[in-house]
Amino acid sequence: MGELVFMINGVDFRKYVTESGLKIMRNDIESQDAGEMMDGTIRRDRIMMRRRIELTIKDGLSTEDISTIFRAVWPQFVFVQFLDPLEGEVITREFYISTVPSTVMTERAGKVMWAGFSFNMIETGVPYNA
Repeated sequence: MGELVFMINGVDFRKYVTESGLKIMRNDIESQDAGEMMDGTIRRDRIMMRRRIELTIKDGLSTEDISTIFRAVWPQFVFVQFLDPLEGEVITREFYISTVPSTVMTERAGKVMWAGFSFNMIETGVPYNA
């Protein structure tokens, strides 16, 4: 069906993501006419769909690893290649990352290690065609 692929701007992130740290979701964007009507019914008027990906990065990474991750997600927009559950195949889409939280730095046996790092990515959008 498809192989496990997860790359951001050409960097393979599979080795950095925790075992259950890759979550792919769909966000629907509704028109201003959507919502709850006066009679209590709900009106949907989806105009766009966006994938949202939540990543949780492994603890204990080196400074070199963290630098590689930060450089990959530094640009305003990034290209992400991944196995999409909707399409059932590997696709490439453009995403943006609005917030990359800081990490926690510790020292173990004289070596600097990083932990507590996660972020969300939001697809730039796919117009909805019913």
